[in-house]
Amino acid sequence: MKDPETGKIETEPTKQAQIFEKYFKDSWQAINIKHGTYLPEEAPRNYPWEHTENEPGSKPPDPFKLHTIITRDESDGTKDRNWLHSSILDNCAFNECIKTLSNKKSPGPDGIVNELLHMLPTEIQETIHMLFIIIRATGFTPKAWKISNTILIDKNKGDETEASSYRPVGLAITLYELWTRLITNTLYEYAEANSILSTT
Repeated sequence: MKDPETGKIETEPTKQAQIFEKYFKDSWQAINIKHGTYLPEEAPRNYPWEHTENEPGSKPPDPFKLHTIITRDESDGTKDRNWLHSSILDNCAFNECIKTLSNKKSPGPDGIVNELLHMLPTEIQETIHMLFIIIRATGFTPKAWKISNTILIDKNKGDETEASSYRPVGLAITLYELWTRLITNTLYEYAEANSILSTT
């Protein structure tokens, strides 16, 4: 790997890792960063939608409200938000997520491949499903699940010794991938069923 600062080819893995780290860190850095007092405690906000008619000297918020079918039903009290929990409780939805996990994919830090989840006995799969239900109920996702391995894929463009010739790919924990897939499918199906997603 070529060091852009010295122009020399580095063969030591540690130095190569440092080259890649610096390249991608610089590439993903924000452009034209603004500096100033932006935090609420530094610059107090005065949003009109936070005003109420009971506050002295304050104007009531704009009476126009953008409603969807869902927000209208929820404000009327005819519908609540238990749909997410109900969907996560659904065994069919969970089993469908397991079936759609791709085979022959590289595992993350846990070393568990998707094929293993496919072959697990029903009892173990049900235990994993129960774990997901607990995670949903508590709102706590294990921190250990949020660790991933990053590998570099050659773009087949340009010099192989240049860091810009590679793109990073994150390999996540298998159970975390399954969990996020369940949440994503649930939100997508709900949004589609209630005409939330735009057709354009």
